[in-house]
Order: sequence, then structure tokens, then C-alpha cells
Amino acid sequence: MRTLWESLQGPYKWLFSMSDDISYREKLENIGKQVLEASRTELYVAMRFMGEALSALSYEMDLSTTTVGTDAVSIRYNPTYVSSLFVEEPGKLNRTYLHMILHCIFRHMYTSARYEDVDLFDLCADIVVESILDGMDYQCIYRITSDFRESWYKRLEKELKVLTVEKLYKFFSDEGKGIDILEIEKLSREFKMDDHSFWQRLYITKKR
Repeated sequence: MRTLWESLQGPYKWLFSMSDDISYREKLENIGKQVLEASRTELYVAMRFMGEALSALSYEMDLSTTTVGTDAVSIRYNPTYVSSLFVEEPGKLNRTYLHMILHCIFRHMYTSARYEDVDLFDLCADIVVESILDGMDYQCIYRITSDFRESWYKRLEKELKVLTVEKLYKFFSDEGKGIDILEIEKLSREFKMDDHSFWQRLYITKKR
């Protein structure tokens, strides 16, 4: 089995040509940044109206995450994760990038602290963002909508009409809806794309 580095040296070798004089850590950091820049470029070509938003975040390698997330200032990434997505599922990387941008546009990271159940808030924010992405007709972020996701969209749109974090949070908090913890966990796995732990750090930093 080839290593990730060997895979990256294949069809994407042009993207990762770097001097041997820099450290392995710097190479990882540079690969992560170039991968994210390539994703941003593909999104920009398809959605020029999103240009300003797509260019708003810088990139910071952060090994405290196993995936990728944003603190509304930068995209904080694990280089192994974003590189793997770039090679194996480039459309998912594009979608994750735009997913994070929409979180910033809606300022989700600044409102999460108002809610008692942080995990439930995260789910609601992800459903709102993913529902928008599922309604966008762009090949670069396309994913097949699962039957599970589609059935929940139908139920939520029937009961709530417009999907907002506030409405979703209230809906899922209502014990009368009969939604158990296992279903919530399944929904979280279905809609989660990025690491929201950076949002909680913003709140802790603000309190200090």
C-alpha cells in the first residue's frame, strides 16, 4: 500500500514540488496550505460571487485537530486530513471549505455559547449550512443526498418551513417530538463536516 506522501507525488506532484532544505513539518504545512488554496480556487471559478468570502480566511496548521475547522479568522487544518481529502475526495474538501465559510457568514461560532447544549447547537448549525449546500447546483460541491438526510429535510421543512438554528434547536429539544439520543447521534454523523471545538475556545478566550 502506498503512503499518503507517495500518493501525493503521483498525479498531484506538480502541486508539491518543494525544496529538500525545508523541514518535514514545513513540508506538511505547505502541502496543507496549497491543498486549501487549490480548493478555494476551484470554488472561486465556480462561484465568483463568493470571492470575497472565500478569501477572508487565512490558513493555520493545527495538530490539535484531526480534521479541519475555523475560528472565523483562519482555517485550522490537520495537513494529513486535508491532503487525504484532496487526493481521495476533492469534492468533499471543496464542500467542507464552503461549509466553514457559511458558518462564518452566519456567525455560528459567536452564538454557540448562548445555548445550553453545545453538541445540539453544533448539529443545528450543520443542518442549516448543509441544507443550503444541498440546494446549490454546483458540481464542485455535489454529493448524493442520502435517503436518511432527505427524509429529515422533508420532516423539518414540513414542521419548521424555514430552517434556522433557533428553530431547529427548539425542535430537537422538544421531548414530545420523540427523538431519542441515538437518532441525534446519527444526525450528527450525517451532517458533521468540520471541527467546532475552535468555537468553544473563542468563548473561553473571551471570558478571560
